[in-house]
Amino acid sequence: VYVTAVLQKALSDAQGPSNSPNPAGGGVLVLEVDLGRCYTVRSSSEAERMGWAAQGYDSAWAAEGVIGKYEECCVSDPA
Repeated sequence: VYVTAVLQKALSDAQGPSNSPNPAGGGVLVLEVDLGRCYTVRSSSEAERMGWAAQGYDSAWAAEGVIGKYEECCVSDPA
């Protein structure tokens, strides 16, 4: 599950890039999310971005500019 606090970013991601639009049309839900145990991503390295779930975290958050232009949050699939 991808989560952002920036509506414009969510709309843009749902639509896909103009040269390769999302064939499903995408969708945006407005939710309140319990992030559980949240990891703070401090760099754009793959280890920082991908290793948090294996360390027992429920979600990861990166401030704007750490990974991309906007802040980002990812919630692990509990299944």
